[in-house]
Amino acid sequence: MSITSDSADPEAPAGPRQIPVLAVAALGFIAVSVTLLLLGRLAIDHQVAIGRQEFEPGIGWFGQWVRWDGNWYYRIAHNGYSFTAGEQRAVAFWPSYPMSIRGLTLLTHDEYDAGLIITWLSGFVTITLLARWCQDRMTRMASIAAVITLLLFPYAWYMQWSVYGDALFAACAIGAFLLLERDKTVLAGLLGAFAAAGRP
Repeated sequence: MSITSDSADPEAPAGPRQIPVLAVAALGFIAVSVTLLLLGRLAIDHQVAIGRQEFEPGIGWFGQWVRWDGNWYYRIAHNGYSFTAGEQRAVAFWPSYPMSIRGLTLLTHDEYDAGLIITWLSGFVTITLLARWCQDRMTRMASIAAVITLLLFPYAWYMQWSVYGDALFAACAIGAFLLLERDKTVLAGLLGAFAAAGRP
């Protein structure tokens, strides 16, 4: 004669399966990325149609995202740091991000492509690490709210398609905290140092 508990009853009704917070973070990031890419494409097509000279036909799907400080990161990755008195200086930009671009350029053969890849991957890592960090100390709904808030924050596009160092910095900083909380002090210190050397 076997004894079974009610909790193990195969006939007991199962509750609705909840989507894991990490899945919400990953799928949300991808959805926002695709939306931004499409909106950016529409915006560029409109600017070209009305004759805005700074937006040229053939700029491509990603060209509209490579602007402003992205060009400084390109120059540093391509030529290194330089100083010219009386002019804007590359030394204002910290080295972790441009040096990462330089390393990946060995595979992509283009600094802008490398920058876009690093930013997108770092943004994906940032949102998933944030979800993990929230899960350790918050309810499921609070964790999802934190993830969605970051994804929809107006400046969150800096973690999507821009050639900016923000996403890499955030990924390293959050990763360092997670490692430290798990007593991986050496790895946390190294990752924290890399984050500090890439402050946007």
